[in-house]
Amino acid sequence: MFGIVTKNYQVEFEKAIGESGVFHWDGSSLREQLDAAARVQIRTLIVDVEVAPVDQLTIALRSFRRQRPHTRIILFGRDRRPGDKCIGICVALGIYDVVIVHTDEFTEDDLPMAITNALQEKLNGPASTYADAAKWDLLLHEDTPNDQGKKGRTSAGREHVKEKIVIQERLIGTPVITVTGAHPGAGTTYCCLQICQLLSEYGKVAYVELEGTNGFTREEVEFPMLYNGIEMWRVPSLVHVTPKTSVINYIVVNVGYWRQRTDEVKGEVRRASKAFITVGSSPWRYRDFSEQVDSLKETRDDWNILLQSPSDQQTKEIKKDVDVTGWPIFPVPYQPEPFKLSDPSKKIFEEALAEYLPRKPERSSLFSRLLSKAKPSIMRQGG
Repeated sequence: MFGIVTKNYQVEFEKAIGESGVFHWDGSSLREQLDAAARVQIRTLIVDVEVAPVDQLTIALRSFRRQRPHTRIILFGRDRRPGDKCIGICVALGIYDVVIVHTDEFTEDDLPMAITNALQEKLNGPASTYADAAKWDLLLHEDTPNDQGKKGRTSAGREHVKEKIVIQERLIGTPVITVTGAHPGAGTTYCCLQICQLLSEYGKVAYVELEGTNGFTREEVEFPMLYNGIEMWRVPSLVHVTPKTSVINYIVVNVGYWRQRTDEVKGEVRRASKAFITVGSSPWRYRDFSEQVDSLKETRDDWNILLQSPSDQQTKEIKKDVDVTGWPIFPVPYQPEPFKLSDPSKKIFEEALAEYLPRKPERSSLFSRLLSKAKPSIMRQGG
């Protein structure tokens, strides 16, 4: 089944698909419509990026992607070029199929068929990878904003961009966990290291601190420090991470205090597989968090809250207060050693990161074990 989200090109999109059974956006709230679409077995969703402002579009797509991670999403746009904010953010969400039609290349009569043909070509081809969509990544346009479309760029400049593409592509598929703090002393570094300690039980872990973050590391170095089996990095952004080991299974990024966020920090948070914000449980610290909810929502709408050493009553009250956001709360027990996991802490972090951990085999019941032992003898008797 296909899904179509467009205001002006429904006919062209339907012709490109060439089959019935299509989910149509009815023009109401895009987030609500895509949440409804996520409940349907849609294998390909075609989205016209002009249907909504970039913030509404990305929030809706992020929600859909979270519910339907394997549905192919194809973005359609008119006259968009590399450096476009909307396409760039969508690529950061892991959406790599992009179809752009430039209207100045066609007459008004030929444009509808051009749109249909462009979509058909994309539908008939394999799903795109990051390498196909790398030119839309906003990171690739930060260093040389005035070079777009110009000839004569230096070979060093081309190599720099190529290096970023290779590194970004290598990280695709690796869970990236970002952690920020609602206020100074919220336990951001502590929670990062606890998460690293847990994940190191399941694979290789890189812990990354962005420049300007007050954390475990101090100065940027050419090679990471290896501590407790975890690679420790301090870099301007993830594109500078070149893992020392052959494979990195998890990346945990400390992005610092949220009020001091930069565009780089917001970009890393948007691209992350999962984002946490650490919050103190005292009333004045929780107030710091509540004042930042709107700015947090502007970056992404699926935050997870790590509440530091709360009482049961504090956890209940705060859960009621943030229920409207839908953000889950994980009460982090007191544990003074950041590289040691107590059983209660391990349980909390396992719950918070359940989707990225190997599933434990379910223990069979006593009845089923007895039955399995009895089957051979029953079969022999029957034979």
